[in-house]
Amino acid sequence: MIWCKTYTHENEIVLAIADKDLMDKTFEEGEKILTIGSFYKGELKTKEALIELLNKATIINAVGLKSTSLLVEQKLISQEHIQKIGGISHIQLLIQSK
Repeated sequence: MIWCKTYTHENEIVLAIADKDLMDKTFEEGEKILTIGSFYKGELKTKEALIELLNKATIINAVGLKSTSLLVEQKLISQEHIQKIGGISHIQLLIQSK
């Protein structure tokens, strides 16, 4: 299961997703800090349920191996675009014109 929260503003749909086991944790690497909290904590969804939401999103913020791997599987990103902070996969994705 993956935490999922959707935000809408004008024409933008922001989808924040995070692996279930990372909720309420903080990871650090040098000056970078990654906190997984309320921004991501909406509803727990299956991968299948998330695919429909991914197709509607204009901005995606994903944290964790399961979450970022889903973006790779759906061909939204390539593996080499994933960053790591404290060993945790993370990506911010802006999708051009839907």
